[in-house]
Amino acid sequence: IRGVDKDRVAINVDGLAQAESRSSEAFQELFGAYGNFNANRNTSEPENFSEVTLTKGADSLKSGSGALGGAINYKTKSASDYVSEEKPYHLGIKGGYIGRNSQKFSSITAAGTWLGLDALMVYT
Repeated sequence: IRGVDKDRVAINVDGLAQAESRSSEAFQELFGAYGNFNANRNTSEPENFSEVTLTKGADSLKSGSGALGGAINYKTKSASDYVSEEKPYHLGIKGGYIGRNSQKFSSITAAGTWLGLDALMVYT
């Protein structure tokens, strides 16, 4: 959200507030190369979200403490987003490679419904 950065924007996933970083710029410069005092937020695969809501401006009443500049609320997909009456199961496999840092990644998604019970598993 333009005009504010880092911990001034609340990030919630399914109503659960995501961690805020408490590091200062000085600690980031000293220890950032070792992975300590990392100021980055947790990330998730965008394909796992069914809804994203952006709220500009102070929103501490609805989004909790830390929403001085606004809030980003994510809602994750459920099993019903993958299955249907015709096909009561889903299996998805994804893989990739990022050449910039020689990173390989993969993800497996399994969803199903049986006797009114829904199940969803995502392994990344």
